[in-house]
Amino acid sequence: MISRSVLGNKVFDLEKIQGLSDDPIGSMAVVEVNDGLITTAWFYFK
Repeated sequence: MISRSVLGNKVFDLEKIQGLSDDPIGSMAVVEVNDGLITTAWFYFK
């Protein structure tokens, strides 16, 4: 994980994923939390 930001009930993780290919892949994971549980997750890849 490169960085994490929290805005309200959403968590934004900027990540660098290694091992899937020769070069690292940039990724953004956005997780929505309600009542202490993850209710939705979105993943974006560069």
